[in-house]
Amino acid sequence: MKLEVDVNVYVHSSQDDPRPLLKLILEKVTQMALDLTALQSAIADEDTVIDSAVAAINGFPAVVAQAVKDALTAAGVADAAAQTAADTARADVQSKTAALKAALTTNVPNPPTPATP
Repeated sequence: MKLEVDVNVYVHSSQDDPRPLLKLILEKVTQMALDLTALQSAIADEDTVIDSAVAAINGFPAVVAQAVKDALTAAGVADAAAQTAADTARADVQSKTAALKAALTTNVPNPPTPATP
């Protein structure tokens, strides 16, 4: 009976060491996390601006109506006539605001569909 034993020894060079690759992967993952954090912060800032703009737009009808009523009252127009003019101005601003909102939501392009791997 003959017994053969093969022994193979492989000496890994530093280029074959998987640790530099793992280090690179960890660096990239860390960079992606930092990029994501910056993106989230930018989105939060943008949301604040958008929310402020929406609040301002929604407040326009009341501001315009009050300004019209104050101007008419200061000019000596009876309170009922001032209220009617203010209501008309408010309705006009509300209709323009609704048209603006519709245009902003209707003409938003759809984001591209991500490619599947």
